[in-house]
Parts: sequence; structure tokens; C-alpha cells
Amino acid sequence: MYLFIKGKVDVVSLIPAIFMTLMTVVYILNAKIGFNISLYITYIVDAVITVILIAIFFMKAA
Repeated sequence: MYLFIKGKVDVVSLIPAIFMTLMTVVYILNAKIGFNISLYITYIVDAVITVILIAIFFMKAA
């Protein structure tokens, strides 16, 4: 958030953060110790959750 607020190049840290968010949510939704949802539905829900989290990030940073 610091890089975004200061107007610096934030893509270097933003892309890995988005990727790790995607993978973490997929694991939690798909794993047997998590919600154990099918992989197809997991990817759809994951995309929605990730977009919401990115939107929250940019709204709080602005």
C-alpha cells in the first residue's frame, strides 16, 4: 500500500501478492480440511473473492 500511496512502481509487489492471494483462497476452498468445494466452483469463487480484495485494497489506499 505504501508504494501505491507514494506513486511509486507497485506492480513488482502487486502481482506476486495477487498470485499468492489466488493460491491461498484456492487451497482453503478446495482442501479437505477447508471447505472441500469442487475445483471448478473454487476457481469461480476465487476469482470473485480476489477481485473484491483488490477493490478493497485500492479503495483503502486512495
